Amino acid sequence: RHRDFSAAIPHLERALRDLNPEEQAADVMQTHLGLARAKTFVGKNEEAEEHAAQALALARAHRALSMQADAHTTLGVIASYRMDVDGAMAHYTEAVTLAREATDAEAYFTLGRSLNNLAQLHEQRGEDAEALRLMLEALDVAKRARDVQQVSFCNQRLGFYHFLHGDWRAAKRYALENLQMPLSSINRQETEYLLRVLEGDLETAASLARGLVEHHRRAGELQGVFIWNGALAFLSLELGRAQEAREAAAEAAGMAGSVMFFNPFVAEALARGGDYERCEAYCARGEALSRSRRNPRGMAPVLRGRAILALERGDPDGAVRLLDESLPLAKQIGLLPHAYVLHTLAEALTRRGNQGDIERAKGVLQECLTLLEQMGFTRKAEQVRAQLAALN
Repeated sequence: RHRDFSAAIPHLERALRDLNPEEQAADVMQTHLGLARAKTFVGKNEEAEEHAAQALALARAHRALSMQADAHTTLGVIASYRMDVDGAMAHYTEAVTLAREATDAEAYFTLGRSLNNLAQLHEQRGEDAEALRLMLEALDVAKRARDVQQVSFCNQRLGFYHFLHGDWRAAKRYALENLQMPLSSINRQETEYLLRVLEGDLETAASLARGLVEHHRRAGELQGVFIWNGALAFLSLELGRAQEAREAAAEAAGMAGSVMFFNPFVAEALARGGDYERCEAYCARGEALSRSRRNPRGMAPVLRGRAILALERGDPDGAVRLLDESLPLAKQIGLLPHAYVLHTLAEALTRRGNQGDIERAKGVLQECLTLLEQMGFTRKAEQVRAQLAALN
C-alpha cells in the first residue's frame, strides 16, 4: 500500500508458500494478485503474468468476480508493456464488466483501477473524450467507496490530464482537492509537484521530483523512476541545467522498454546534452509505441525530439521539416505540446535564417505566447516574450 514493491515481494512469496490452497483459497488468490501487481511495477512481467494467470484460474473456479477483474487488469498492464493494444483493451474491458457485476467491497477498488487503466489506453490512442469520461467515473466510484487513496490517484490523473491539455485552472482545482485529504507522504509529494509547476515555482518542483525519483529507485518501481526522471528532465531544461536534464533523461531512456509512455523532454534533454545515439533509440521506441496504438498524433512528440536532434547536429532545415510535420498533430493533443512544438519551430526557423524565416518565426512565437498565456504558464510566456522582442 506504500508502493514499496521490492520490499513487498519477498513477504508475499513467503506467504504464498505457507498458505494452504484448499483451505485458504481466497488468500492464495489475493497473494497471487499482489505478486502480479508488484512484479509489473519492478519490471518482472513474465513472473507477473504467471501469477495473474494462476489468480484468474482460481478466481474463475471459485466464481470470485472482483478477483477475476483484478487479474484481467494486471494482464492488461502486461499486454500494454508488450505494445499489444488489442490485448490490453480486451483485458481492461473484461475487468470493468466483471467489477461492475461484483458485489463485494473489493470490487469498488478493482473497478476504479480498471476504469483508470482503460482511460489511459483510450488517451494513448487519442480518444480524449472517452478517456475523460472514464476518469471521471473512476473518481465517482472511489468517492462512493470512500477510498481516499483511490480518490487521490484519480485526482492526480485528472490534474495531469488537464495540465497537458492546457486547462491549468482545472488541474489546480484537482491538486488542491487532493491536498485537503489525509494522503500518504508520496501521494502528497506528487500532488505538491503538480501544484508547484502550475504556480511557477519550478525550483521547489524540481526538488520534489528528485525526492520522488529516489523513492521509486529504492522501491525498484521502474515506471515511477521513469516518470519522475522525465519530470526532472523537463524542469532542468526549463531551469537551464543541461547536465542534470541529460542525467535524468539517460536513466529514464534506459528503462524505456519497461514503460508505456514517451516523454518528449527526455528526448530533448538527450539531444541537448549531446547523447545522440541514445536519443535516436529513444525516439525509435516512441515511434513504435505510436504505431502500436494506431495513433498518428502520438508521433508529434517523437517528431519534435528528432527535430531537436537535427538542430543539435547542425541541420535546421531538417528540423523545420520535422516540426512542420509535427505541428498539426501536436494541435490535436493539447495546448502544452502544441506550445512546445511552436517554440522549437521558432528556434529552428531562426537558426536556418532563410528568406522569410525570421518573419515566420515572429508569427510562430506570437502564437506560442498566446497559448502560454491562455494556460497561465507565466514563466515560459516571459521567456517567449523576450525572444519575440529580440527578433523585433
